[in-house]
Amino acid sequence: MLALLLNGVIEVIGGLIVAALATFGVWNLFKLMRRPELGPWLLIALLLAIPETRRDHFVQTVLLFMAFAAVALIGEGSDWRARHQIHHPAPPGHW
Repeated sequence: MLALLLNGVIEVIGGLIVAALATFGVWNLFKLMRRPELGPWLLIALLLAIPETRRDHFVQTVLLFMAFAAVALIGEGSDWRARHQIHHPAPPGHW
């Protein structure tokens, strides 16, 4: 009973850590393409496309935490783009 409880706690905490690191990694990777909020969603889609991942409880836990993070990052992605928008000066003769 104690081993089962400990295994569940380790799975949840480990899943949270892996999801945080994966989300942080793809966020920074997709910042190069100026669409950082798409990174977690594409990683989730990629992991769901692999049939073996649907049976692994740890991967399901990671996917759940990544989905929560991806939803939270949707608004932050558009705010990030607004803050880091490159402003080019208008060519001469244009308003």
